[in-house]
Amino acid sequence: MTLYQAVSGSGLSDDQAERVGQAIEEIRERCGGRFTVEDVLNEARKKSSPLHEFYVWDTDAAAEKYWIERTRYLIRSVKITVERRTRNGPKEVEVRAFEKMYDGETRLGEFASVKDMVDTGDKAGLRTVVSRIHRDIKRLMKRAEAYDELAKARGAMKAVLTELVGV
Repeated sequence: MTLYQAVSGSGLSDDQAERVGQAIEEIRERCGGRFTVEDVLNEARKKSSPLHEFYVWDTDAAAEKYWIERTRYLIRSVKITVERRTRNGPKEVEVRAFEKMYDGETRLGEFASVKDMVDTGDKAGLRTVVSRIHRDIKRLMKRAEAYDELAKARGAMKAVLTELVGV
């Protein structure tokens, strides 16, 4: 029997992750080995399903949550081109137009303009962005290590990441 655990940052406890994993495994088996998001959602709609409790079934509240997620998606979906000075002269790079702000490890719930950060030399804001990127890289490296197929490529990936961002 597989032991399911919560992914860090998911908001689920290990007990909840176990129930969710088992429920999804049963759906996978019923579907012949592969399943869709719709398969899982259709099961979750049943009040008797162990997945039911993880959804907001009040239509107004669910719509509000959807709109908030959609807004986050839109904010993340916009990029700009900024000019960066290099030894070989100026270089244009594409970056997200807006970045989520943190106070150390704590999300502030606010977004800031990357262009403003670059134009004003906002070191605290830029430090937040670089710190988040560093966390993302560490999380990706940890994920890569978890897969045997990717473990061999880890050294090559690390070399590329080191070259690109100095990790």
